Amino acid sequence: MVTHDSYPVLGDRLNGIIYEVGTVPDSWEECGRFLGPGGGVVNITTTCNRTMYGRFVRIRKIVRNVLSLCEVYVYS
Repeated sequence: MVTHDSYPVLGDRLNGIIYEVGTVPDSWEECGRFLGPGGGVVNITTTCNRTMYGRFVRIRKIVRNVLSLCEVYVYS
């Protein structure tokens, strides 16, 4: 997964992010983490720790706070 934030002022919001994959919307397995901090324009590439199968991807913060994303690419 590649997460891209092109707003330099908001790059510091990219910290403490968890990437999850699920086969159904209410069952998630962690794929990876970005603990940050992300400053300026940031491209984050996360590779799952193991082979994962799923239909859904969720990106969330460890601490519930504002998360700003411009683009997210998911590759299989």
